[in-house]
Amino acid sequence: MENRNRRNNLRVIGVSEGKEGGNMMRYMGDLMSTVFDTSGRQMEIERAHRVFGPRPNPEDRPRPILVRFLRSGDRDAVLRAAREKGEIQYEGNRIQIFPDFARATQLKREKFRECRRALHARG
Repeated sequence: MENRNRRNNLRVIGVSEGKEGGNMMRYMGDLMSTVFDTSGRQMEIERAHRVFGPRPNPEDRPRPILVRFLRSGDRDAVLRAAREKGEIQYEGNRIQIFPDFARATQLKREKFRECRRALHARG
C-alpha cells in the first residue's frame, strides 16, 4: 500500500542544500527541463521537497529531494531519459534519479540484485 502511494514519486540525489532558493517546485521544473529534452511536453510537478531531517553540515551529503509528478507518464519519461543519458551533471553537481520505494521494498530489490549478479556470473 505504501508503494502505491509513492508510484508517482522520484528521489533526486546530489543537489546541494540551498540551491533551490525559496521555491523547490520551480527549481526542480527548471532542472528537469534543462537536463532532459522534454520535447515540448509540459511536465507538471505536484510537490517537491527535501527529505525531512536536520540540515546537514556543508561537508556532509545533501538530503535527497522527493518530487511527486501529477502523471505517472511524466515520471516514467524522466526515469527513461535519466537512464539513457547516464551520468547527469547540473550546476557542477552529479545528479542521480531513482524511483521512490518504501525501505522494505528497497531491501527486497537489493537481495534480488545480488541473486541476479550471481546468476550472471555463472553464465
